[in-house]
Amino acid sequence: MSVDSVCEQLNSCCQCSYKRWVILILALIELFWFSGYHYGYNALIPVYEDLGVFVSRCQPDEVKCPAQEAMFHDAFIVWIAIQMLLITGSGFLMDRIGLRALKLIVTLNFFVGTLMFAFTSRNTSILFFVAGIFVAPSAMSSLICSHQISSMFPRNRGLVVSLLSGAFDSSGFITFLVGQTAPKISLQTSFVVLACCALIYGTGMGLFALKQWSSEMDELEERQRVEEISEKGDETDTVRFRMGSYNVAHLMSNISF
Repeated sequence: MSVDSVCEQLNSCCQCSYKRWVILILALIELFWFSGYHYGYNALIPVYEDLGVFVSRCQPDEVKCPAQEAMFHDAFIVWIAIQMLLITGSGFLMDRIGLRALKLIVTLNFFVGTLMFAFTSRNTSILFFVAGIFVAPSAMSSLICSHQISSMFPRNRGLVVSLLSGAFDSSGFITFLVGQTAPKISLQTSFVVLACCALIYGTGMGLFALKQWSSEMDELEERQRVEEISEKGDETDTVRFRMGSYNVAHLMSNISF
């Protein structure tokens, strides 16, 4: 079985009238829980400081270490810079290898980066930099993939894009939640669970919600529009037939008279 035939089968699965609404809701859930959580990194600084991350930047007798905290902020700047630099490449890959393939790739990268956050410790402080470099571009690329869902709502594209973008920006709440539960649930456990859930959820979205190419995302809406036009056409033909029958009957009655 060829790759194209597999993609065609995935594209045609679950062709129901409300499919686009289900996809939109699932995309909003994904973008809130498994995307831009790195924007809330500052909520994790106290937790990582307790783990000794970047403690090597401090002097032995320092109680409060500004240099240690500055490293976390520097890491965030690096993440955002690389995110903006690589985002153009995501658009290029979407046009070259397809929407579904890009989604699966960035989902895997997001999974790897989130696992790196889980295993960042005193002896592996450098992972904090590398983890964000994986997560930040992957999260933004996932948002771009989800934006293609707006093609399924041609009359409300702007609203759909704003909803998806809002869910992405709200994802910073996840790091706040992880930071608040850190005393009871270890940081490692939280990020491992987050990584595994993101991998499963993102793979499902890539295979069953998104199409092989972004240009195919509006096919469902086009099909519904054609069906509506056909129904209206049938109604018009019925009205014309009835009018024609009435005219013939009226003409025959005049002739009989």
